[in-house]
Amino acid sequence: MISAFLILMGYLILVLAADSVSFIDPTSLGLVAIGGLCFWLSQHRGHVLQALRVSWCGEGKSAQDKWQAYKTLRNGRNLFMAMAALGFFIGAVGMLRNLEDPARIGPAMAVSILSLLYGVLFGLLICGPLMHRVGVMLGADDTTPPHMIDHLLQPPSASAPLSMGGVIIGPLALFFLILSVLE
Repeated sequence: MISAFLILMGYLILVLAADSVSFIDPTSLGLVAIGGLCFWLSQHRGHVLQALRVSWCGEGKSAQDKWQAYKTLRNGRNLFMAMAALGFFIGAVGMLRNLEDPARIGPAMAVSILSLLYGVLFGLLICGPLMHRVGVMLGADDTTPPHMIDHLLQPPSASAPLSMGGVIIGPLALFFLILSVLE
């Protein structure tokens, strides 16, 4: 499935852009792919390769192995998306710092937009379907949307309530970051 997806993406890039290199930005790709993979490996060490093996041929594995693979893939998806958000904000700060010189806005915009593209590619189009596949092996319905499998597989006591501190601190930190850039 992934090889067919990569072939399709390569074909679309060649068809849509005469210069297909315009979709490859080493800064964004390095930040999202290498950064996300490094954080993923640092959190789960040997479980990443095991999770990939379980998602491809996990029929004979135990339920505990499948649950560990599911959590590992979910964390990988979240880390790739977080690195994409970080790349977006780095690019946005670069654009806001260079508003006087329009020639310097382009590379920062490329970092901003392509980071999101790479985050969607690695997080949602690679880790997401593998996570969904393991969720189906664990007993979730095949028609259940991937973001709902998390809630269906966890026991009711395992889901922690959202703390107000995280809800308030996140937007405040972003607000002060934007204010510091604008000054």
